[in-house]
Amino acid sequence: MLLNIDLEEPEFAKLSTIQKITGKDLTEVLRDAIDNYHQQINKDPSPKNPLQIFTELGLVGCFEGEADLSVNYKSTIKSYILKKHDHR
Repeated sequence: MLLNIDLEEPEFAKLSTIQKITGKDLTEVLRDAIDNYHQQINKDPSPKNPLQIFTELGLVGCFEGEADLSVNYKSTIKSYILKKHDHR
């Protein structure tokens, strides 16, 4: 299929840069761009659970604390606050 497109200067400059960096011709660059955009808009929209999100963000395992902190966090925080504000 033959396409005829009208690009503004910024888009043409970007396209030229992509061609120079990748060494691909115009047809290859456009095919790759179409494939990438198609993959992007057709991604599986299934929601991630909080553990997956926190793991991807690097938040799982990034804190130090007691192994059972999720069970006894109230008493741990209470002890911390009392110790911090004990000005005897």
